[in-house]
Amino acid sequence: MRDRAEFLLGLGVTLAGVAIWIGFSFSGWPGDPHPCVQLGDCYCELPRPGAIAQPANTWSLLGYILIGLWIGYDVGARKRAFPRADNPLLSGWIFGALYAVTTILLGFASIAFHASLTNWGGIADGLSMFGWLGMLFCFNLRSLFRLRDRQFLVSFVLVLAVLIVPRLTIVNDVDDYFGWFILIYLVSEVLVARPGWFALGNRLQLTRDRRAFWAGLATFSVSLVIWSESHVGGQLCNPESLLQGHAVWHVLNAIVNGLVYVYLLSQREGRQEPAEVPIRRRSHR
Repeated sequence: MRDRAEFLLGLGVTLAGVAIWIGFSFSGWPGDPHPCVQLGDCYCELPRPGAIAQPANTWSLLGYILIGLWIGYDVGARKRAFPRADNPLLSGWIFGALYAVTTILLGFASIAFHASLTNWGGIADGLSMFGWLGMLFCFNLRSLFRLRDRQFLVSFVLVLAVLIVPRLTIVNDVDDYFGWFILIYLVSEVLVARPGWFALGNRLQLTRDRRAFWAGLATFSVSLVIWSESHVGGQLCNPESLLQGHAVWHVLNAIVNGLVYVYLLSQREGRQEPAEVPIRRRSHR
C-alpha cells in the first residue's frame, strides 16, 4: 500500500473534490459574483444558467485532474520498479504526493471559478496556482541546499504565506502577481542549472535533463499567446462557441504540468570530489 500512497491520496482528493463540486452545484454556488461578471469579460465564454456557468472553460479543467492522478500512479509504479532511486520524487512520499495533489487542486479550484463565476471561486483559482508554483520553487530550494523533508515543508508553508496573505489582503490583480512569481521561479531554475554557485563548499552536483523543461516552456509560451487573445475583443474570442481559447489554455497547461513532472524525474544528485593537486617533489642533488 505504501508504494500506492501517492495515487490513493490523489484519488481521495479527487473524490472529495467531486463531492464538493456536486454539493455547491445543487446549492446554486452561493457567494458574490466575480468582478469579471460586471465587466462583461470572464475569459470570453458567455455565462449560462445552471450548475456550470462556463461549460467549455470548466470541462477542459479535467485535464489537470487526470494528469494529477497519472502522476500519483506513475510515482508509485516507478518506486516499485526502482526501489533505490535517488530522485527526490521517488525516494520518499512527500514530493510525489505533493506534486500530484497540487496538480489535482489546480483543476478543482479553477472549476470552482469557471462553474460558479463567484468571487471566492476566483480567489481559490489564484491560490491553487500559487500552491503549485510555490511547490516547484521550494523543490528547487530543497535541491540546491539539500533541505531535509521538514525543512522543505517549513519553507513551503512560508512561501505560501508570503504569496497568499498579500493576495487575500491588498492584491486584486492575480495575473500580474502570478507573473512576477513565475519570473522568480525561472530565476531558481537558472540557479539549479548552475548549482556550484550555491554549493557552499560541498561541491554539489545537480543534473537534470532539460528537454522536457524546454518543451514545457515552449508549450506554455504558445498557451500564453492563446490566453492573451481569448478575452473579449481578442482574435480568439467567440463568447457563444463551445470551443474556447481559454479552454485550450487549460488543456495546454495541464500538459505543461506533466512535462515539468517528467523534467523533475530526470534529476540526479551527487557530490564532486575535489581534484587532486599533484605534489611536486624536490630533487636532492
